Amino acid sequence: MRSQGQQAEKGSRGQQPAPGGGRQPAPGCRGGRAGRLVPSAAAAEGTVPDSSRLCSPCLIDYDFVGKFESMEDDANFFLSLIRAPRNLTFPRFKDRHSQEARTTTRIARQYFSQLSALQRQRTYDFYYMDYLMFNYSKPFADLY
Repeated sequence: MRSQGQQAEKGSRGQQPAPGGGRQPAPGCRGGRAGRLVPSAAAAEGTVPDSSRLCSPCLIDYDFVGKFESMEDDANFFLSLIRAPRNLTFPRFKDRHSQEARTTTRIARQYFSQLSALQRQRTYDFYYMDYLMFNYSKPFADLY
């Protein structure tokens, strides 16, 4: 479990504090309020849109941003942040479906290994803003 100091940074993932107060845009955003992001042709073809297009981080001043990987911790931290009653907690989905297979790093690498280097690079490029916004590292060494 993260300390409260680490959790507090969740609220600033979309926009970082700027010198002298206020906020500055997230990495990759142009200016304080960028123009609406237009989904690419890949998104129009049924590809899952990246978060930077889906949630418009340059247009909306989010107070809190959590990650899917730490959803339970993030949600419970948020509930404490808004001073929700202590008995109100985020549901533990892991317990409900504990026998079901999960997407792990090993499984993801197995699928991505079936792609060419160019296809891996294009996938990384498409989701690049997500990697920046959510502080993910490059999944493969051959990406630039």
